[in-house]
Amino acid sequence: MCRSSNEKCAVFLISGFLGSGKTTLLKHLLDNVPEGEKIAVLINEFGKAGVDGDVVCRDGLKVIEISRGSIFCACAKGDFLRSLFSLFRNYSPSILLIEASGASDTTDIKRDIVYGRLSEFYKFIGNICVVDAMRFESWLDLFNAVKKQIQAATNIVINKIDLVSA
Repeated sequence: MCRSSNEKCAVFLISGFLGSGKTTLLKHLLDNVPEGEKIAVLINEFGKAGVDGDVVCRDGLKVIEISRGSIFCACAKGDFLRSLFSLFRNYSPSILLIEASGASDTTDIKRDIVYGRLSEFYKFIGNICVVDAMRFESWLDLFNAVKKQIQAATNIVINKIDLVSA
């Protein structure tokens, strides 16, 4: 697909606490890419080594992994912003899927994408938060990130509903 220079890349953030099913959702989305779209994926792993990049890797797909910290805090923010500039300049995707680290506070994603120079290239479409139906209630009071991810979400997917009662 040939895009005009004034078209912005649509950005979708996939968030959710550890083990909620973010990577499974990402794989499903990648298996159902609309024809003509050029997809890129940015995966944020909090640990030193990324593992999800190998899981979603496929021919013709640009995957960037940022490890050793959250892209939403100072520890990896610079790497994140540089990667977004480089990705658009060198690959020019029409859709960018960002998988956030499970422990991330994702409330700043709009600020990072909508304002400043990145807004010339990217258009934030939404934050899809995946919720683990089985663990949500117990994690809500234990981990502040769970609450922050829900508050920042534009869409919520409740996953693992087959493991809980009505």
